[in-house]
Amino acid sequence: MQVALFGTVGASVMFDRVESSMIGGGILIIICGVCARWCATFMCGAGQNFTVKERAFMGFAWIPKATVQAAIGGVILSEAEKHPEMTEF
Repeated sequence: MQVALFGTVGASVMFDRVESSMIGGGILIIICGVCARWCATFMCGAGQNFTVKERAFMGFAWIPKATVQAAIGGVILSEAEKHPEMTEF
């Protein structure tokens, strides 16, 4: 399903509306976010009985999960706001 999810996310980006001056800043933000997520995941494994290689693997394994959640989260939120009766507990 990951291939389908990434394909869907990629297809929803409207590249013709992206200004070329924004590309560098966008890439920098993505790199900073990925590095912060990797470091946080790596640090969370500290104190456990994981090796450095295992902690590094966990950091890399969580990168795509965050990307898909960030890309699709806004769509899900906007759909949920259309149906307030579904969000009441």
